[in-house]
Amino acid sequence: MTTWDRAAWIGSWLASAAGWSIIGLFGLYVIWNDFRVFINRGHGFAWLIAALVLILLTAHFVVMRHTHRAEHFPQEERARLKRRLAFGHGHGHWRRLMRQSQRHWFKGRSHSGERPRYD
Repeated sequence: MTTWDRAAWIGSWLASAAGWSIIGLFGLYVIWNDFRVFINRGHGFAWLIAALVLILLTAHFVVMRHTHRAEHFPQEERARLKRRLAFGHGHGHWRRLMRQSQRHWFKGRSHSGERPRYD
């Protein structure tokens, strides 16, 4: 796995986590009155949302860029993936395609990097 692949892999998880965090925080703001009072006392909420949006956009851009440059995806899968990512989701689909196309990453090792022993 190259450094670029690793960065895109991490970005696919960060984009999903940041998106769901933003939705959760806004949901708490709308539903829970005590949370709204706590948030209105400072600018922390605005900074937190701004940081999450920047993480989301950066990570999403990395995954989108990787999708445009990936030669190991079939053309029809790449078109479907671009369409899904254009609407802000599809990171799980991207990870699934990466797992299918990059089976040689582990080269006989387990996920922890150890070679199995057959003694």
